[in-house]
Amino acid sequence: METKLKITILKHKHFNNKVTQLKNGGLSFEMRIDAGIRENCLKDLDGKYLPTGEYIDRFSNMRGSSFVKINPQQTSSRTLLAIINKTQKANGEFWHSPIPKYGYNLKWTRTYCNDKQNSTLKLYSEGQSFIAVVYDGRNPVGYSSFAIEVMNERCSRDYQFKVNVGMVYVLPNFRGKGYGIDLSVACSTLCGEVY
Repeated sequence: METKLKITILKHKHFNNKVTQLKNGGLSFEMRIDAGIRENCLKDLDGKYLPTGEYIDRFSNMRGSSFVKINPQQTSSRTLLAIINKTQKANGEFWHSPIPKYGYNLKWTRTYCNDKQNSTLKLYSEGQSFIAVVYDGRNPVGYSSFAIEVMNERCSRDYQFKVNVGMVYVLPNFRGKGYGIDLSVACSTLCGEVY
């Protein structure tokens, strides 16, 4: 059984001097990502997961900055879905997009859940799902879907933090230019600031 409750884990003060903001009951995020930011984030991965040295040079010199925004109002979910569907048809790509047809989830919500294995354990869960859109100028060229969930037991100060990544998609004409990296940088920045 789930019951909607007042938000208690995240507060506006947690986001002072950060890119991520808690506005109107939901997280808001927009970030310009340039070669320097891209390079710093890739250096953190250097040698751990990818041979990133070559990627740093390639993407730092390839293009300037891009702009990433989560759940953007200037590009409705319907518009983004139409762009992706049109591109899929033109390129013979067929898959289901996780972009909601009827709007973005703009609210950070809190629920109370009974644990099915342990009926005495009372869990609280807060979270929000996001669509991060990367822009080349004013045009959306890719997106990433993900969700953040923060859980804790009643009367506990221990929290579990969970990120679910749905999909990353860049329009075919913009692939190989680092837009997917910019989406990853934005998503990791947002998650790091919530955490």
